[in-house]
Amino acid sequence: MTFSFYQSIRAIPRDLDAISRSFHLTGWQRFWRLEVLFSMPSLIWNMMISMSNGWFFIVASEAITINNTIRVPGVGAYLAQAITESNLPEISWVILTITLVIFSYDQLLFRPLVS
Repeated sequence: MTFSFYQSIRAIPRDLDAISRSFHLTGWQRFWRLEVLFSMPSLIWNMMISMSNGWFFIVASEAITINNTIRVPGVGAYLAQAITESNLPEISWVILTITLVIFSYDQLLFRPLVS
């Protein structure tokens, strides 16, 4: 996210920079009215990718057990147990749940932000 924001700031056209200076914007006004707005598309794109990757890593980290005694509760632990037991209906429920959650935040959060 930081590198994306930095790259967006570096890619601001000189015309927009000149206009912001001609309007005598303060540093804070320039930040909010030019730099943040110009970097929004790349920040939203990175947020979409980061949240999807976050789901993968959460599920993977919850699936880890220590000496078969300490388990972290969550979708990953539930999936790991279902895989261990070869329980296909439970595996299907986990996949369906993750798909619904990803679809929900895509439709309710990212679609409005992108538009």
